[in-house]
Amino acid sequence: MNSLVREAVESFYHQEDNLGYLLRCRRKIELPSELLIFLNNHNINLQSHSIGDVWPSCKWTYDYEDYCKGEFRVSYSSVLMVSKLAPLFYLQHEFQVDNKDEQKMSPTLDGFDEQPYTQTQAELECIIKETFSKLGYEQLSYKEMNEVVQGLQFGDNVDFFGSQVTVEYALFHDVLEVCPD
Repeated sequence: MNSLVREAVESFYHQEDNLGYLLRCRRKIELPSELLIFLNNHNINLQSHSIGDVWPSCKWTYDYEDYCKGEFRVSYSSVLMVSKLAPLFYLQHEFQVDNKDEQKMSPTLDGFDEQPYTQTQAELECIIKETFSKLGYEQLSYKEMNEVVQGLQFGDNVDFFGSQVTVEYALFHDVLEVCPD
């Protein structure tokens, strides 16, 4: 397990530092200016998914211009999640295409990966990695985000995240349910 994850879990869950947890959740995270300039120069739409002023993480979606050629149309996006509980972030790239199959079950086909699908996604990823690493952040992989945090016990009535808490839920969601709505 990542050492920053281990330290945050120890502090906020094992030592039950609810005050420290809430203080961290109140922190503001601003996107670096280099990133905002890149978005503007490449006509990338930024959406913030703020749950509130007090929350364990920030989440943004970057929507790129659709690519169309004949009947083929594909939409690309990237999702950035930044933890306030530890200097960690996660980035994934996504795509969605129209499903032209006559026997389709869904109107679109989509997917995601840590690897970019386009040059613009790769450039965005490079800027995110550079700027956040300068601020002392480390990037988590998909595998690390989905790693089960051993030894966390919650009351019988808390099960919205399943029987096993992952790193994503522990460091990016309010599993303690102490953040105001």
